[in-house]
Amino acid sequence: MKEEKHPVAGFRTFPVLILLLFCSAAFAASGDYGTENVFMTGAGSRPDGMAGAFTAVADDLSAIYYNPAGLVNIKKQEISLLYYPLYESSSYSSIAYGQALLNFGTIAANFFRFSTDNIEGYDQANNFTSTFGNEQYKLTFSYGRNITGSLSAGVNTSVYYSEMSRFNYAGFGADAGILYEPFPFLSAGLMARNVITPAFSMQSVTETLGRTYTLGLMARHRIAEFEFKAAYDASVGEKEGFKDRAGMEITWSGTASVRAGYGDGEFTFGAGLALYEAKFDYAYVSNMDFGGMNRFTVSYSFGMTVEEQREQWRRNIYNEVRKIVDEKVRIKIQEEAEALYRRAYAHYQSGEYGEALAEVEKSLEWKRDHEPALIMKKMLEDKMKEKLSSSAGPGLSGVNDAYVTAGIEFYEKMQYDEAIKQWEQALKSRPGNKAIKSLILTAMKDMDSGPKRPQLSGEQKEMADRMYYIAVNSYTSGDLKGAIEIWKKVLAIDPEDVKTLRDLKKAQAEIEELSRRGIE
Repeated sequence: MKEEKHPVAGFRTFPVLILLLFCSAAFAASGDYGTENVFMTGAGSRPDGMAGAFTAVADDLSAIYYNPAGLVNIKKQEISLLYYPLYESSSYSSIAYGQALLNFGTIAANFFRFSTDNIEGYDQANNFTSTFGNEQYKLTFSYGRNITGSLSAGVNTSVYYSEMSRFNYAGFGADAGILYEPFPFLSAGLMARNVITPAFSMQSVTETLGRTYTLGLMARHRIAEFEFKAAYDASVGEKEGFKDRAGMEITWSGTASVRAGYGDGEFTFGAGLALYEAKFDYAYVSNMDFGGMNRFTVSYSFGMTVEEQREQWRRNIYNEVRKIVDEKVRIKIQEEAEALYRRAYAHYQSGEYGEALAEVEKSLEWKRDHEPALIMKKMLEDKMKEKLSSSAGPGLSGVNDAYVTAGIEFYEKMQYDEAIKQWEQALKSRPGNKAIKSLILTAMKDMDSGPKRPQLSGEQKEMADRMYYIAVNSYTSGDLKGAIEIWKKVLAIDPEDVKTLRDLKKAQAEIEELSRRGIE
């Protein structure tokens, strides 16, 4: 018999569904004039502790509900769990997630669930048929973005679904909000709820949620470790009259908070505790119909801030650019070494061994492992020894003097002035040695006729070296322009300093590549 009466039972339960969905949610607010659904309960114990005066505050995941423009205030990834025990076997819960994305804005999602059991069904004869429950769900996707330095905007899109016995419905809606912070101590918010109006059809009945508009103001003030916030919201809607709410929050050292608020004839109180990246919020709502109600929210922040994301992005770009530039510089170094080697080879073929050795040395300064230059250097050093031995004659044989040996090594490197100094020392112990005198004359001749390289004083060399490494520090810390300016000053002292030329070209190439990617 109950199966036969079930359609009638559904008829009797239909008004109950309408009451649950579209009447004023008595457990949430008594003065909504029949326009709110159960999801108007809110989205966080923190704003509940301030009586819902949160439109201009909106600085955590509760912004999904109160003003999505405030999502820009989320610094990291954040997850929030909410649970409200309601009357008898009813409860309201949600899970929310938000993340700030570099150069995009903040995205968020919120899943709400309202559940109640043990609803009794009766037929038209008022005979009990069965008990059943009601499940209602809302899934919201949100986006917030900073428009200018002080103005942000955000939107919500929401999908609704409900099932109770055989009565089901689904709907879609959208909200929009803006948040304006002209001063550090003042902000204003505007929330337009149901801009796209949700419509729910059940059998032959269609219900809609009317648009509501809420304007909020928030003032803050800091004294020592205490921050005070006072907020006020005023709203009006297509299907409801004027309502206002006021709330306040006092936070100590960003850790502990107390809250209070008043709206729709109800007082609310709350408290919060933040430890490391976790937050716990509690609210007490003095509902006139159901007495005091407790509400709990737990939140956790993790991941990188936008600033950390930006820094990582810049590091990734720098690493990518340096790989590209390293390859370009490698090719450039190879080209420079090859060009200098070719010039050395031309001198070698002309018998100009000193000039050839000078060019080979420059080639190896550019690329230390340039194999053709290494081979030629060995050949040229042998030629220089032959030349030296030939100029010195047989008088040098049998002379085993450290000064003579050191002078020969300097001569092979074309450091003629140093070679002469060493041989002059050797001549002091062997006055009149014609072979050593011949070495000195050969070095003087080669020094006069050979290629001239600027000779730096000890002070100049010390200054150039010091400036070079200062530039290296600037380069490694990311100050490419600063490094370039210092390296240019080093080259003003020593124009042929190859390591400085090489590093300067690399830094200039990096700046060029970064500029192509929009990084100055």
